[in-house]
Amino acid sequence: MYNNPDKIYTNEMPSILFEVKNNSVKLTWSTSSELNSKGFDIERSTGVNENPDWKKLAK
Repeated sequence: MYNNPDKIYTNEMPSILFEVKNNSVKLTWSTSSELNSKGFDIERSTGVNENPDWKKLAK
C-alpha cells in the first residue's frame, strides 16, 4: 500500500512470478483488487542497503 496525504492506493497481488531467460527477466502478475490505481511501474535497484538507487524500467 502506498500512502499519499491526499489518497490511499491499495493493490492486492496474490501472484507475482518471474522467469529468467538469457539476459532478460519476464514478470507476470495478477491483482485481485485495486483502488485508486492507474497502473504499475517496474523498477530495479542497482545499489545496496542504504543506497538502493532505484531506476524505472517500465510503466
